[in-house]
Amino acid sequence: MDRVYVLEGEDSFLIQEEIQKVIGKEDVEKISYDMKETSIESAIEDLDTLNFLTNKKVVVCYNCYFLTGEKPRNVVEQNIDLLMKYIEHPHPDNLLILVCSKLDERKAIVKKLKTKAKILSLSTNLISLMDRELEDYEISFTDKRYLMDRTLNNPERIMNEIDKLKLYKSEDKKITREDIDCLVPLTIDDDVFALVDAILKRNKKKAFQIYEDMLLHNEEPMKILILLANKIRLFYQVKILSKTIHRDEEIGKIIGSHPYPVKLAREMVFEFQEKELLHYLDQLAHIDRNVKMGKTYQNIAFETFLLRL
Repeated sequence: MDRVYVLEGEDSFLIQEEIQKVIGKEDVEKISYDMKETSIESAIEDLDTLNFLTNKKVVVCYNCYFLTGEKPRNVVEQNIDLLMKYIEHPHPDNLLILVCSKLDERKAIVKKLKTKAKILSLSTNLISLMDRELEDYEISFTDKRYLMDRTLNNPERIMNEIDKLKLYKSEDKKITREDIDCLVPLTIDDDVFALVDAILKRNKKKAFQIYEDMLLHNEEPMKILILLANKIRLFYQVKILSKTIHRDEEIGKIIGSHPYPVKLAREMVFEFQEKELLHYLDQLAHIDRNVKMGKTYQNIAFETFLLRL
């Protein structure tokens, strides 16, 4: 049985799911470390320490930047030679799980792991994930895509919503678009994207409808303003970066965003000019300053902004 595993991927839901599969149903002691903050010596020391309460110990090392091409600042420098020695002779009872974003095939430690460890590359194939979970249920491919869009392609949220849908339709086992609309709520992120679209297209009526609906759901005008500014900033960043970078994942990594919002922004930004996006960001910053200085009320300021579209 493998004693060392490497999980390569960026989706936290899939990583946690795979860790649970590796561990299985045995009673184990699980210890987690962030390798940007902790030395590999600590992890190996734990692995070599006698187990008192259980027969097996699992040490999970997250953010193993030393297996990737990343060069982060202000992180703990790792003793790779020590890890090399451990991989050659791992503890016979305990498991070491190394988690990283993307392996750098050129590194000696990665080459060693490829011969001595089990490498698992985890990519988010949401349709396969949904097919597995909905094996006994009838649902069209179009409605699967609709559910993905409604949950912003978030695997953890999709699984939660699928659990609700399965329980709701446990008798006839047929899930429809109407069932999804009934049980799966839209997020504030959906509303903000729709609001940005309405504002940039100067659709005053639709912008007010979305804004008032958000107020009915107890969202504060200033929170809406901040979320709106963040989304317009995302649009601007995506528009600039899309000139030279063509993969949503790469852009997302640069600006610290999930690839799906980047995908949505990329589909919309071609309609708008850079100076237009900067103009709205400047207006929202001006409103923010005036409200904080007590020169105006947040609701009046934001509604005036929408009236001037």
